[in-house]
Amino acid sequence: MKGALEEYHAKGGNVSVRQLARAWMVPRSALQQRIDGKVQGSSYMSGCKPLFSTEIENDLLRTIKLLAERGFPLGMKEVRKIAYSYTMSNGIPGFSGKKQAGGHEWLSGFLQWHPKLSIRKPKPLSVARAAGMNKVVAEKWFSSLSDHLDSIGINACQTVERGRVRPPGPLCAK
Repeated sequence: MKGALEEYHAKGGNVSVRQLARAWMVPRSALQQRIDGKVQGSSYMSGCKPLFSTEIENDLLRTIKLLAERGFPLGMKEVRKIAYSYTMSNGIPGFSGKKQAGGHEWLSGFLQWHPKLSIRKPKPLSVARAAGMNKVVAEKWFSSLSDHLDSIGINACQTVERGRVRPPGPLCAK
């Protein structure tokens, strides 16, 4: 597409758009829209613009992986709530306030863009882990989670209820 646009401008617009599109094997209508200025740039422009930048998605991905590595993978509902909380705290429009969670389509797209995440059936809690899960350990974990979520700009009070240990969710890193 970029080469077709450069050739069009190099010839001063004295070339047929149809012939140019055939020569460069690009859709004529897409080339015409870029020539007319209706679409900016020469890259692939299909679909909706992403809600989060690559950097924000990578932070969310790191958070999910970190919690899964520590033995507390987030469920799909928790990931959607964290994404919603992040949008609200940073003033990013895009999610409905009715359910106070990200959409199912957003989550499915997020999982497609990050194939290292997968949905798995959680394993039962081992005896050793159950023995180590007492009130002191749980409070320490929730404190650590709260600090981590605060460091990436997410309000922990909206996503986690302190003192209530939830079973591991199905979203795990491969």
